[in-house]
Amino acid sequence: MAEEIKEKFSRIYKEQFVPFLQPLEDERLAVNKKVQPLKNMMGIFALLCLASMFNKTIIFSDYILIISFLGLFICTGISGGYTRKWNIEIKRKITSKLLPLFGNYHFSQNKNLITLDEIKVSGLFKRADKKVDDDVIIGYYNGCNIVINECNICNSKEKYGDYFKGIIVKAAMKKNFKGLTVLGSPYTLAPVSGTEIVELESIDFMKNRKIYSTDQIEARYILTTSFMEKLDRIAVIFNAKVLKGKNNNANLEKGLNNMNLRTSAIFYKGHAYLFVPSISNLFELKLNKTLYDENTYSVIFEQLSAIQDIIDYLNIDKNTGL
Repeated sequence: MAEEIKEKFSRIYKEQFVPFLQPLEDERLAVNKKVQPLKNMMGIFALLCLASMFNKTIIFSDYILIISFLGLFICTGISGGYTRKWNIEIKRKITSKLLPLFGNYHFSQNKNLITLDEIKVSGLFKRADKKVDDDVIIGYYNGCNIVINECNICNSKEKYGDYFKGIIVKAAMKKNFKGLTVLGSPYTLAPVSGTEIVELESIDFMKNRKIYSTDQIEARYILTTSFMEKLDRIAVIFNAKVLKGKNNNANLEKGLNNMNLRTSAIFYKGHAYLFVPSISNLFELKLNKTLYDENTYSVIFEQLSAIQDIIDYLNIDKNTGL
């Protein structure tokens, strides 16, 4: 994150977030207090299971094993239910506070605002038969309607049919593209009728990636050197926490060459679509970790900033000369 963005968010966090988080932190502690005895019981049941399995001299070991397994199963289910419910509620409350910092954004209960069929028309994820939505955020930024959709795309009949897990950004444009331009990995992209392959000079950008377009000139107008750098960077930003580990910048750079972390995109008619892979969920909190962690919120601040940076670069809010 650029230093100016860090400083900006740090001020916002101290002035607006710390007072807002106090009641939510109290709520977290209350829920964690409910869950902790269940976790303790899970540990006891797990030890009894192991003891019954490996020490057959224990009286009624088979009965103890069954009872312990059932106890472990029930406690895990109840604990997981508490945690999932808390995470959904707290995620909505905190993100609803964070999203307005970027403009008119809010969560939507409507699913399938971006359909699998409209994606497959381009040849991307052609073999997929299922799209499962998680969070959906809709917004309006610089005259542009935006949908941010966290989802999984897969083929449920294939053994290795997980094609995409991450964030789709769909942005409406004020002027239609003349043709179709699509880029993705060779594994997930198949050319459709009327398109031809586009070869760019950037060896790094073309690594593990194919580009097809119905208009070579338009494709090159879109895919400038600066845009290619932003497109590759955004996936690293969304996965920085996982890739970087303990400040391992080497792993962070390797992320750029990871086929599973290559951003795909579609430019067609009145919309631009960005497919940003993400190893972890968009915004998750841990019940056993304090909410007073500035870095947790700065991550999503940086992610949304990266999305808007690409939108600004594409001048989606303007009548471009495409």
